[in-house]
Amino acid sequence: MLMSEEIEVTDEDKWPAVHQAYDFVLPSYQGLLGRVEAAGTRAQAIMTFASSVTLGFPLLQRAINEKALFTTPAVLVALAFFVSLMVIGIVARESDRIKLVNPARLYGDSLYLSPWEFKRDAIYYAGQCFDHNRRLVDRKALLCRLMSYLLIGEILALLMWTAGN
Repeated sequence: MLMSEEIEVTDEDKWPAVHQAYDFVLPSYQGLLGRVEAAGTRAQAIMTFASSVTLGFPLLQRAINEKALFTTPAVLVALAFFVSLMVIGIVARESDRIKLVNPARLYGDSLYLSPWEFKRDAIYYAGQCFDHNRRLVDRKALLCRLMSYLLIGEILALLMWTAGN
């Protein structure tokens, strides 16, 4: 007589590495948060340097040539680059926020779960946050590159102004 026994496959059997994968949740947040902070710091540093250049060049030019004109096209172009750089810098620093798991959501949605199910869900939520925060870092990096190009343009315009006087 043959007995057909059905073996029930649990989620833990399907995904046995949840416990090991859970060990990567916290480091995934820490790594990306460091990158977000670095991108914000980079934008701030570019803004600070651009402010120094924008203030320093006219002072240097006035010290060299008391008759230097500040209404030449090169100066106006440099100022346009500077204002654009600052606006983009503010957007890079202030737009969008990092995404973290809300502890209130864990309280409402996860306290009844088994430890394995909790870890499984934490991995899923960490993945969602990781994707959001990675896109945030990519956007901030792109804006910082644009700021660098504008800074180079401003410096070139100010050098043309200095050479022309």
